[in-house]
Amino acid sequence: MFPSDGNPAIEATCTKMTLRFYLSLDTREHASAAAMFAPDGTWHRQGVLLTGPADVLAALEKRSPDRSTAHVLTNVWAEALDPDRARVHYYVSVREKIAKPGEPVLIRAGGVQFSTDRYVRLADGWRIQSKRSQPVIPAAETEKS
Repeated sequence: MFPSDGNPAIEATCTKMTLRFYLSLDTREHASAAAMFAPDGTWHRQGVLLTGPADVLAALEKRSPDRSTAHVLTNVWAEALDPDRARVHYYVSVREKIAKPGEPVLIRAGGVQFSTDRYVRLADGWRIQSKRSQPVIPAAETEKS
């Protein structure tokens, strides 16, 4: 059962931020994605706990330039918990292409995860307090040349 709707304006703002975060990942706007985190915001990413925008930016800057991604979000649902806290729940699937020079192009279907982003309102606006995902359907891999 879902709680009743809280504040539609807060819910829309935080949903928009979640969508913008993944667009920033896919367009390699790493600084923009990192800036969405609170100073003590956490992201459990690939088995590593990242804390704060600097950790997030450092991790994202290690992404291979040969790798392109497309994150697809579905069943997005937001809830305002109070005037300064909200959550956005969603499923995310990722497709990626790895195109290293001189090698066959690798296309991966990254599976499906259920994710929750927790937001906090700070003096300068809404920021991600925590980002967590759990696997639902495993990844598959195919090769194309």
